[in-house]
Order: sequence, then structure tokens, then C-alpha cells
Amino acid sequence: MDWAVRLLKSSIGAKVLMAVTGVILSGFVVGHMAGNMLIFAGPEALNDYAFGLKNTPLLLWGTRLTLLAAVTVHVLTAFKLYMGNNDARPVKYAYNGKKKATTIQSSTMIISGAMLLAFIVYHLLHFTLGVVDSGNYAEQHIWRTTADGEQIVNVYFMVVKGFSNPLISGSYIIAMVLLGSHLSHGISSLFQSLGANNTRLRPHLQKIGYAVATIVTLGNISMPLAVLTNILKLPAGA
Repeated sequence: MDWAVRLLKSSIGAKVLMAVTGVILSGFVVGHMAGNMLIFAGPEALNDYAFGLKNTPLLLWGTRLTLLAAVTVHVLTAFKLYMGNNDARPVKYAYNGKKKATTIQSSTMIISGAMLLAFIVYHLLHFTLGVVDSGNYAEQHIWRTTADGEQIVNVYFMVVKGFSNPLISGSYIIAMVLLGSHLSHGISSLFQSLGANNTRLRPHLQKIGYAVATIVTLGNISMPLAVLTNILKLPAGA
């Protein structure tokens, strides 16, 4: 097992860890967006979807624990690589040939990552724990009661009510733009870290990264924008 420990402690091993956790987090982001898009199908669809997740504890808590582990490893490994790069290059290199091209997305990964981490904490406090804007907490609004007497929370109300606040919507839109920037570079990079790194594949991997980032960004910001423009709104009297 010594080789495995040495690998994980090396920069190559760290990049592989970043890639593996990146795959997990990217998959969740896409799935989370797809589930949330049910809001456009109406309260019944979104509330029943949320109720189904809540009543599948193995899936719900398995996903939460996996995400917690993935985020923790991803953040710590990113910090390790960032500090390692700084220690290894206290002075900028002198280039004799062509300088490797960088993009805004790649050069700001650590910044967008840090800001996304802060947003994740805020997002959990708002929509999951109900600490932020507690008067809008979903459990205060019941959609309906099942034949077994179980109450279905009105998640649709919580989301629409929350995004009715321009400040909340604005912060969410900014965070989703940052997420798109992070994904566009991160997805293409993770494939390269896992071995798909050659001149023939690189342009296609970049296109995949941009495509996924664009879909996720547009899908996520469509919800607050739809609320702010009254495409999505609460029923009369809600």
C-alpha cells in the first residue's frame, strides 16, 4: 500500500483526486439542476419530487454524505495544489518559447471555487436548513396530506417566494455564472487528469466542458429570472 500512499501525496495523485471528486460533484450539479427544473411543470411535480427524495432516506443521505466527502476532499486537495504551485514557483518562469495559453476560467479557478464554497454554505442555510429568511421556510407551508397522513411540503412556494427577493435572485444568478466558469474549465481538466490528454482530444473535451457549463448555468438562472418576470408565480392568496 506504500505506493498508493505515495501516489495520493504526490501532485499527480492530488490531481486524480481532484478529477474523481470533480466527476462526482459535476454529476450532482447536473442532476440537481434537472430535478429543480420540475418547477416549470408546476407545484405538483416539484413538490412530489421533493417528497419522493425525502422518503428515500438511503438515497438522500447516501448522496449527502458522498457529496460532503467529495466537497471536503476537493477543497482540501485544491488548496494543497494551489499552495504547492506557489511554493514551487516563488518567481515567475522566464519563457523562451510560446507561453502556454490560459483562459479567464482556468486562471480564476481558485477564486471561483472559494466563492462557490461560500455560496454552498449560504444555499444550505437558506433552502435546506431554513436559517436564512426563516419566515419562508418550506415546512411552514404544507402542499397537501397523503392518504397515509404524511404531509408534503410546499417546496414550490419556498423557491418562488425566495426568488421573489431580487437580492436573493441576484446572488443566485452571480453564483451560477461562477459555477459555469468553474465547470467549463474543470470538466475538460478532469478528463485530462484521468489520462485523456492529447492534442486530438483536447478541443473536444473543452467543448464538452463549455456545453455542460452552459446548460447548467442557463438552466439554473432560468428559475430566478422566471420568478422575477412573473413567469413563475404563487397562486392567488398564497
